[in-house]
Amino acid sequence: MLTSEHSLKYRRDIDGLRAIAVLAVLAFHAFPSALPGGFIGVDIFFVISGFLITSIILRSLAGDGFSYRDFYARRIERIFPALALVLAATFAVGWHVLLPGGLAQLGKHAAAGAGFVSNFAFWGEAGYFDSAAETKPLLHLWSLAIEEQFYLIWPLLLGLAWKRKWRIFGVVVAVAAVSFAINLGTVHSHQTAAFYSPASRFWELMVGGMLACWRLRGPRAQSAALTHSQSVAGLALIVLGLIFIRGGGAFPGWWALLPTLGAFLCIAAGPSGIVNRYVLGARPMVWIGLISYPLYLWHWPLLAYARILDIGEGAWTVRAAALVLSFVLAYLTFKFVEFPIRSRAWNRVAGSMLVAPMVAIFALGLGAYTANGFGFRLEGTPLAFASHDYDFKIDSRSGECWASSTDSPDVYAKTCVDREDGSGKPLVMLWGDSHAGRFAAGLRREVDGKARFAVFARDSCPPIVEFAYPRCVEANSYVLSQVSKIKPDTVVLFGHWAYYLASPSKVSLQDLAATAAQLKAAGVSRIIVMGPAPTWTEPLPKVLAELHRDAGGAIPVRTTSKLAKEVAEADETMARFAAGVPGVEYFSTFKAMCNEEGCLTYTVNSPEGLTTWDYGHLTTSAAQYVARQMGSLVDSAPSARP
Repeated sequence: MLTSEHSLKYRRDIDGLRAIAVLAVLAFHAFPSALPGGFIGVDIFFVISGFLITSIILRSLAGDGFSYRDFYARRIERIFPALALVLAATFAVGWHVLLPGGLAQLGKHAAAGAGFVSNFAFWGEAGYFDSAAETKPLLHLWSLAIEEQFYLIWPLLLGLAWKRKWRIFGVVVAVAAVSFAINLGTVHSHQTAAFYSPASRFWELMVGGMLACWRLRGPRAQSAALTHSQSVAGLALIVLGLIFIRGGGAFPGWWALLPTLGAFLCIAAGPSGIVNRYVLGARPMVWIGLISYPLYLWHWPLLAYARILDIGEGAWTVRAAALVLSFVLAYLTFKFVEFPIRSRAWNRVAGSMLVAPMVAIFALGLGAYTANGFGFRLEGTPLAFASHDYDFKIDSRSGECWASSTDSPDVYAKTCVDREDGSGKPLVMLWGDSHAGRFAAGLRREVDGKARFAVFARDSCPPIVEFAYPRCVEANSYVLSQVSKIKPDTVVLFGHWAYYLASPSKVSLQDLAATAAQLKAAGVSRIIVMGPAPTWTEPLPKVLAELHRDAGGAIPVRTTSKLAKEVAEADETMARFAAGVPGVEYFSTFKAMCNEEGCLTYTVNSPEGLTTWDYGHLTTSAAQYVARQMGSLVDSAPSARP
């Protein structure tokens, strides 16, 4: 029995299957509307890896014995060189084009990529303030991390099973069953975990592992009709997956059976299957399959940087050019990096040289992350002003008075309402979503000493009864019950109104009027609806950096660059509506911050003075500026409408 990786008979059709997988992923990433199910190419890769790795291990165990050192040396030769090159190139570009916050994040992702824990890094980042996936140049490494984790665990488990004389096929089926059960149990309730966790993904590699066990038992004669049927059915299942699976739904779940079983059947059919011979085994498909690994590595950083730098404003020609360049780089990487390394014999000392670049990249990435993106790069330039790493939680009472969308309705701390101290000061209450959570820090400073203060904020939850997701409805009902208890004199309602007015669920201004009526019924004497704050289509620091890059000079006090147009429209709509609702005052946050020259980018000439660190959540400086524009919130006299 053959005992090395090279003992496996080379199959052109498996390289062709790799080609289908990588082409599907590339098409999805560059043109998602053209092939919305293209991301299942990763699942095909998982099955291929499970089949090949399990075959290698079992053949070695059945032959002269399995060498963990040789196995991992082969994995290092196969994976490290191209990955180190792509990581280094991606970081080098980021050094020149990213702001400190972006480089810090890239450093974290580079370190995670070098340590093969990218899936856990991205799993942990998924949340309300996570940056867009399209601007993470190393996001695609999550799947490589899962494969590497499989390479670490699976040889040990198979070796133990072999030594204990357990039934190998039974072990593979058991692991697959447990992993698939975890997948089904988490895919709806914990979608991010189901997507990134190796526990809910290993079953896909086990699909290939089952086939490897079956093949190890020896060749089995089967009719040409059965072979061709497997080949055609396999490709058909993959095509069905590409057509019907969508990225917006829960995945993997049951849907992942289409690409995984499709890949299983294609491999099981063997090279003589009609599809395998004439489609997967075709020379162009084999060539793409041979360079599929570096092609997968290169394509996403190129697409991500095109988006980050706004090259061509997302034009299809730019994305197509990025794919062409990824093919060129993949071929060069295969020819001048991968092939020379994989075709020579390495001793232990020379082999360790392949590890050194990965260790260096890990250290560099970790250094960039801990040093906040090496901000010294921008010292003495206007970009230093726009690259400040703003701590939006430090004075917002996040977790106490600003809840997440999943927190219980009554999570708010008792200290979210200032106690009555016997002075008779009126109580001003702020109620809204995360934008209200950020506005609270500035508003509190403005009313301090003049009034008591209360705040109830929740992510993506506007201060409107019977709106949005169930937990929001429950939380707003709870807030209304608290209004009856604490009896605020003034209630300020604030949210990301421009989004809610345009969202599929569509906020109803009649519901806003109904909310005001309930507040009045609870004894609130003054209700102020704050209109939407200006927002940008990208984080403001990035907008300012691009302005400086394109035009140079100082950071502008006001700008219209990438200002979201729907905010002004929403402001006018809400102002007209509020004018017809008795007992409701309207304050135009937009007009307080914007004029014909544009909207404020900073209120104080310091890094803390930027009006927002992201697309539109106010900094404390900006929040206090807006609060001052509102005038007195303490007296009961209605303020003038804009």
